[in-house]
This record gives sequence, C-alpha cells and structure tokens, in this order.
Amino acid sequence: MTNQLAKPIWIPVQADFVLSPIVIYDSHDSKMVTGIYFRTEDDTFGRITFNGLDAIKVCRGESMPYSNDYFSQTPRKHDDPYPWVWRVENSLWHLERYQYEKEHYGRSYEWGGDVNEMLTDYSHYHFHFHDQFVDVIASGFWYEKSHENLLGKELPPGHPMLRLQEIKVRHFEKHGIKYKVIDNPLSEEELVHNTAFCPQTLYEIHSEYEGKYSLHWPIKFQRRNDKPTTIVKPIIGKPILVQEGIVPFEKIQAQYEKELAEVAKRRKQMKKHHKG
Repeated sequence: MTNQLAKPIWIPVQADFVLSPIVIYDSHDSKMVTGIYFRTEDDTFGRITFNGLDAIKVCRGESMPYSNDYFSQTPRKHDDPYPWVWRVENSLWHLERYQYEKEHYGRSYEWGGDVNEMLTDYSHYHFHFHDQFVDVIASGFWYEKSHENLLGKELPPGHPMLRLQEIKVRHFEKHGIKYKVIDNPLSEEELVHNTAFCPQTLYEIHSEYEGKYSLHWPIKFQRRNDKPTTIVKPIIGKPILVQEGIVPFEKIQAQYEKELAEVAKRRKQMKKHHKG
C-alpha cells in the first residue's frame, strides 16, 4: 500500500492550540462563506477558505491519522510554532475522489474540462486542531486574520478567489468587438509566493456585448508539479495554453483576438438569423 505522508505548510496565521474551529459548508447562503473559522494563538480571528473545493470531512481525534517525518527530522524548541496545516502526499482519499470523477464524469468533466486536473491541480489538505481535524480536497486554500470574527463576513477585496479589482485596466478593440484586460496589481514576487497556497488570477479578459462586459478568459497562475505555471483556460473547455512562469498578456493577445474573430462571425450570423 502506498505510504501516505503529511508535509507541513507554514502560513502566517497560527490557530489556537486548544479551541476547536467552526466549519461551515454552505453553497446557498452567500453570507456564510464555506470555510474553517477559528481563534488564533494571539486571540484574534482566522478563516481558511478553499479554491475548487471538492470534498471536506471533519473528524474527532487528537492524533494525526497520517505519517509524517517532520518531528523526527526537525529539531524543535518548546516555544516553536506547531505546524497545523499539512498536505497529504500519496493520499488514498485523493486518489479515490479522482477515480470517482473519472468514472462518472470523465467525458463531461467541468463542461469539457480535463478530469486529470484532479491529479495535477488538486491536493489533500489536513488542518489539525487540538481534538478535531478537518480534511479537504481542493485546488488550494487561502488564509485570513482579523481582529473581528469573520463568521458571516464576505470575502474582502483583493481575496484571490474573487474577481480582480479594476485597479489596472487596459482597453482594446478588434474585429469590431471591444474588450478589456484587468491585470493583477500584485508584484511577480508576491504572485509566485501566493501560488504556494492557491491559484492566482494573472489577468481577466472581458469582452463587450450590447454595452456590457462579461468575463471571457481568466488567465490563472498556479503550481503544477511544484512549478508556478500560467494556464489559459476559457470559461468552458480545456486549457489552450499551459506554460511555466508568468506569460505576458502580449503573448496571449494574438490567440485571444483570433477567438474574437470567431465570436464576431457568430454574432453576425445571429443578427442575420434574427432579421430573417
């Protein structure tokens, strides 16, 4: 049997060692964001939210159910922080979830997507508290810390799982269609650092139709095989570009404008059809 091995993930938020968390799973009430809510060691409030959440389970217990070599290999002082966030390598649960998705949705996964992203983009995360632990399969997670309780609070502006704020915007027009590119305002160094936790949005390309803009192509920056990678994937369908490092928009622009030519053609045909 494959050995499941937990590796620590260090985040700048330390959960209280004694208190149990509140775990919310709610896909209907937008005010109750799915996540783990907890008190921190310095008596503030923390929240963990998930990107691409696939599965979540909460279990009683003080002992970690997976092997780890951290404590045997790392000298530790009494007042050193305790790792409480882990990634489970060779996870049997992760493999089970992938096999289920492949069997039942392999040809129709995510509206034409590739079911193998369950292996390349998803991980099994383990969040360990004093007498309770939370296991999650997701494509990433993000952490927050606040002096106010975050339960019932919306995600704050700039959260990586929200649409980009229109801080840096470029406007273009091609084939009679206006479009705008919203750039992530973070530095390249910050983006690379943040991919260790969850995918980041590099750019959003919004196309205009009848006076309104809608998101057409989100360009993501995330870890694949532990390497920060740019992934260009339309809202529906499989990725059309996967390349290590940050890909400048200018290298994507020609391909996007080729797609716009097809969009313009379809719109023209639709107008003719309605007139007929």
